[in-house]
Amino acid sequence: MKNNRHISFIIIILSFFVMSSCITVEKEDSVVTDVPDVTKESGDQESEAKEKNELVIALGPTSMGFDPLHAFTSVEAQFYTATYDGLVMYDQYSPNPTAALAQRWEISEDKLTYTFYLRENALYSNGDKVTAGDVKKSWFRFLDPAAQAEYSVYYDIIKGAKAYRLGQTDDPDTVGIEVINDNTLKVVLEKPAIHFLYLLCHMSFVVVHPRYSDSDSGDWAFDKNLISNGPYFLSLRTNDEMIFKKNNLYWNSHNVSIETIRVILTDDRKKLTEAFNNYQIQWSMYWEQDLIDNNSFLVAYPMFATHYYFFVCSTSPWNDPRVRRGLALLVPWDKIRSDFFYFGTEKLVPKLSKKYPDVKGITAAHVEEGLDLLNEAGFPGGEGLPSPLLKIPSDKTSKDIVQIIADSWKEHLNLEIKTEEIPPELYFDSLRNPDFTVGTTTWIGDFADPLTFLELWTSDSNLNEARYSNPEYDKLIHDSYLEEDMDKRYELLAKGEEMLLTQAVIIPLKNNPSINLINTKLIEGWYINLLDIHPFQYLKFKEAKVYPNIVMR
Repeated sequence: MKNNRHISFIIIILSFFVMSSCITVEKEDSVVTDVPDVTKESGDQESEAKEKNELVIALGPTSMGFDPLHAFTSVEAQFYTATYDGLVMYDQYSPNPTAALAQRWEISEDKLTYTFYLRENALYSNGDKVTAGDVKKSWFRFLDPAAQAEYSVYYDIIKGAKAYRLGQTDDPDTVGIEVINDNTLKVVLEKPAIHFLYLLCHMSFVVVHPRYSDSDSGDWAFDKNLISNGPYFLSLRTNDEMIFKKNNLYWNSHNVSIETIRVILTDDRKKLTEAFNNYQIQWSMYWEQDLIDNNSFLVAYPMFATHYYFFVCSTSPWNDPRVRRGLALLVPWDKIRSDFFYFGTEKLVPKLSKKYPDVKGITAAHVEEGLDLLNEAGFPGGEGLPSPLLKIPSDKTSKDIVQIIADSWKEHLNLEIKTEEIPPELYFDSLRNPDFTVGTTTWIGDFADPLTFLELWTSDSNLNEARYSNPEYDKLIHDSYLEEDMDKRYELLAKGEEMLLTQAVIIPLKNNPSINLINTKLIEGWYINLLDIHPFQYLKFKEAKVYPNIVMR
């Protein structure tokens, strides 16, 4: 989700059992330390939370805005479930699609045309009606070539969308998005896509108010009076907190239980953890591990996410797969994976289905093969290779890993290595500039399908930070869209994944777990899922249960 450089963003977790913290890295100009008073008894706080019907979340410092055009972190994906709806949304229990703005849809026999019927009672928080024209306008914001929206590549499945976003045509009528009337939208696909409805759950397909469709996001992305069409609207935003109030005009408001969501923005983990222990915070994404009173509230589970290193493949000699693979085979990846991570992996796509074929990546060092490849590419013993620049976030784990890589290359090639360390909060923006040789990131799948990891690396993808371009790879991904047999489709995708791995475009290190600190004694409707997205409209405070023959005092 997802970009999902996500996202791209990194969740820094060494393990569920030994970690000292769990943080999501975001940007913020100012840091505040105002958190709730933690002097009351926990029982009083539990009752007060229920009586106020206010869900309090600790997020940590953030510069999150509410323009989906350039949103790419999982934190944004989570909070957009409060403010925005798309045609469909994630269901309560899984990343499967369920009806949202569209109460129903029809799919043509050839599986190319989807007709969506919007709800009559779909309204914005200011009372304006949500129309099919609003959906089209919102989507065309992403397709505008000048916008350079990272996730615009996800629109390529729609007929004519790719040519439009690449500026090859400026005629919107060539794009398969047609408004039939205020409540009916027809979407024609370039080719059948069994994952299309899953894709529409993604935050890049939400609908914004028409006043925003023609406005620069700088004018409204941080507006505390944001007009939204989701179950909540933003009622207050300061450096300290964000407050969301229930949107009583929302089409499903009768099923939205919690009246207020209060989000605390501070980096004071100690105070946040104390507040959580005292029931003043019910869900925390930011805490001090050693201070948690009840570790049973730490919920950990596998996530559809992979942390990896990658080469920038656009310039010589790094565009030669023999050079990339040759260098990669000199590094003891098995040692890196076992020494630094739980859930180490040499595969890009996390295990999703037993039907997805097993693929082989670079599992360990093979020095002789690596040197032979470099010799074949014209760099015997590394002679003539330019000094590679490794750009990494300035955290200890990344530094230690890069030191192993640098030591390996120096030992076998006597190659000088340059390293650039970037503050974590600035790192992902820095990857937009391909002025380096090797970078690292974590990608969280945007929908439950291998394609979410593999479509990134097509030649025309805005998410392709490796700048990898391979017609054979592009064809595999293209052909996977046309294949209706799931086994054969998976075979095509797995072949593409193995190409990325064997050519050392991507060198995976670990699959990320998701870890949340959430008071499951108080909150229900929060279920584990691969994407770690928990739509706010499903959350509620638990009702006290009275059992037979028990007197409540």
